[in-house]
Amino acid sequence: MLKQLLSHHPTNQDYRCYHFAIFNSDTHWCARCLGIYIGIAGTFIMFRLIPHSLNLVPLIVALHALTILDWIYIKIIHAAGNNFLRTFSGIGIGTSYALAWNHALNSGQYSLLITLYAAYLIIFLYFLKDNLSKERRGKSG
Repeated sequence: MLKQLLSHHPTNQDYRCYHFAIFNSDTHWCARCLGIYIGIAGTFIMFRLIPHSLNLVPLIVALHALTILDWIYIKIIHAAGNNFLRTFSGIGIGTSYALAWNHALNSGQYSLLITLYAAYLIIFLYFLKDNLSKERRGKSG
């Protein structure tokens, strides 16, 4: 289960992964997910080391919007992208998640966090439906 957090792409999508040899085993880590965990960990460490009192809601929304736009661009244009950009957008989304959780826990307002997750769910379901319909057309033709 834990392995699936970073290594979940099928073999034909290995180009979306970093390849590591760990304990004589070839491991493929999703570039975007690796960035997400780096962003979350880095943000939580930063908040423990640096006190803050800024309104970070605009930054949270901007980081999420940039990552969503990157994802949509790759899906619509069918561009292969590259792992540096995937990792960079992953760091943005991880940072955004950590900032949103920090905001929710400190303010007691969970609406921003729920909105961010809802936006991802809607986009994910749209592309899942699109991918399933393409698979069905491919099998029937």
